[in-house]
Amino acid sequence: MFGSASRSARPLLLILVLSAFLGIIGITATAQAILVSFNVSTDSLNTIVASDAATVRAVLEDSVQLRYLDPTTGPSPAERAALEAQLAALTDPSDILRVELRRLDGTIVAGSAPGLAGAVTATDGAIASAAGGELKADIVPVADAGAGPGTLATTTVLRELLPIRSGGEIRAIVGIWRDAIPLLARLDAVR
Repeated sequence: MFGSASRSARPLLLILVLSAFLGIIGITATAQAILVSFNVSTDSLNTIVASDAATVRAVLEDSVQLRYLDPTTGPSPAERAALEAQLAALTDPSDILRVELRRLDGTIVAGSAPGLAGAVTATDGAIASAAGGELKADIVPVADAGAGPGTLATTTVLRELLPIRSGGEIRAIVGIWRDAIPLLARLDAVR
């Protein structure tokens, strides 16, 4: 009305723009948090696998002879016992549960647990990839772990399959099974 105080219209457009801007910021922050969390998890797992690979190679480098991997000869009982003792020294009930040295056909040459030598394990896609030269690491339920006979004292494991090369050829696979429960708890705490 004429002579009355003017009333400005609500800045509806400004409110809409501000709302959209805040929405974009929220989506961007969430996406960055997810990416950082994923990268931290991946880096942590890669560090563990690289450390395990270096440790296993250092332990087995002077201990394993090519004839151990030959199905007709293999190691003598004394050599197998010494190798099994070295593999058992790598285990810890709250961390690394089992270590196995396998031929490419899945036969266990020696393991950290007694009685594993000579057992033949089924080969799945991850084991076939490791036999092809690819280092494989994945978190799987213990039922899908592909470890030799016996039980692993957890429900979820980090399975690491490390190809062993000699003379430019893949000669064997070392399998490492870690308890993934504490590892996943640490990653969740970091996230």
